[in-house]
Amino acid sequence: ISELIEQERRLIHHGKYKTIGKPVKLTWDTNSNYGVKAEYDDTAEPFYEFPWTRNMSALDGAVMIYEEPNYVNGEIPEDMYFFVLDPYVADDPEEGGSLGVLYGFLNPKYTPKGYNGSALVCSYIGKHPDGKDGFYSNIEKLIAYYGNNPRSLWYEANRGDSVRGYFVKKRKTQLLALRPNKEKGSSIYEKRVLDYGIMLTGIEQKLELISDTSDYLLQHVTHDGSTKRYYETIADIFLIRQMISFEIKKHKNFDAVSAFILMPLVVKELEHKIIQEIEKKSKHNPMAVLSMNTNIFKTEDTHRRIEKFKQQYEQFANRID
Repeated sequence: ISELIEQERRLIHHGKYKTIGKPVKLTWDTNSNYGVKAEYDDTAEPFYEFPWTRNMSALDGAVMIYEEPNYVNGEIPEDMYFFVLDPYVADDPEEGGSLGVLYGFLNPKYTPKGYNGSALVCSYIGKHPDGKDGFYSNIEKLIAYYGNNPRSLWYEANRGDSVRGYFVKKRKTQLLALRPNKEKGSSIYEKRVLDYGIMLTGIEQKLELISDTSDYLLQHVTHDGSTKRYYETIADIFLIRQMISFEIKKHKNFDAVSAFILMPLVVKELEHKIIQEIEKKSKHNPMAVLSMNTNIFKTEDTHRRIEKFKQQYEQFANRID
């Protein structure tokens, strides 16, 4: 909590939280990259205060851009971004106190390549005046703006029937992430039956997600060329304030927290996928096994390394025979 309060103070200083992100209006445009145009929206009212009050003129909220999409050779890599969503249930904007919350992140896989891996790049918080379809339409555009990455939308399946229904109707279920296996250490990519969304089964699982999120907030990351704690990179003051106030037993809507705690789980699943891809490649390339052997790369003269390499290769070849 003390670290989050520090970050809140940094964001408040000189009103930084109001300028660090850009509210935008998204529209379909065939002349724009991936068919979506983002224009600055000077009428938007982003959620900054928590608890938010009924004094706000509207609950529409805003799509916020904290970091523009990255392009590699003119395209956005298909695994560069992912999104976590806590959907709201009531269609009438006046019903219930919950908000819909979506956060977009840059895949930490790209950190070694000089990008701000795990960076919070965008958000969408609010209730659309056209109901859930209007809300999901903005999400559809935001995902397209960041490259239409397949299997990139993760959401709580317990309340996510309308999410699945919208993307089925739009014939875009390829954007929905597959449901993780319950067994720890197993991967969603081992499954044959396609289920979508993350199913939260009880308080124990939620506590585990919260604990993992706490650890993630305190880990060191490289951001804008310097080393920081992850919580220091978060630009959304609404999320920071919810995390400061969060108590699991309080009967309040901590929608931003509910969305954000899915992020560390997604990162684990993405790591499983990378490991699986490496294992698949090693099956087709026997030399890959040797490349993972740290003994080959210990500091010693070139001749000894070559001899050791030959011996290990011969042993490997004999096993194959």
